[in-house]
Amino acid sequence: MGATVDLGELFAPYGVAVDDGVARTLQAYLTLLTKWSRRINLTGHKDEGVAAEKLLIDGAPLAQLINAHGRGPCTVADVGAGGGGLAVVVHCLCPEAEVHAIEPRTKRAVFLRTVRRDLGLARLHVHEGRVEEGSLPGGLDAVDAI
Repeated sequence: MGATVDLGELFAPYGVAVDDGVARTLQAYLTLLTKWSRRINLTGHKDEGVAAEKLLIDGAPLAQLINAHGRGPCTVADVGAGGGGLAVVVHCLCPEAEVHAIEPRTKRAVFLRTVRRDLGLARLHVHEGRVEEGSLPGGLDAVDAI
């Protein structure tokens, strides 16, 4: 694993707290992302620090919005999840959110399933397919497609 990223500092501008357990999970995610990115095209960022700043921060505004709303459980979808930065961040920072990562590319979907399994992210649901083909689950509170 490369240099450890100060995730508390990274997310502080968004008012999102990162406890030790969340920090360990996100660091483990970055390690998996870096390892897999050497073999398949998950991201152009090979350095964990750059990946954290560029990918993990994408989920911060949505996590901030979900946590500020404070109405309890919600269901969100990340369409075109790719390497899963937004989906994993929202899962980790929003303890009541069910997160659906929708990814049409098989290799990336396999990676996301590996992340779910290896990191124990029970509320992360991976759907391989395209929204146009019916891969979007019903009952969503928020959808993000970057």
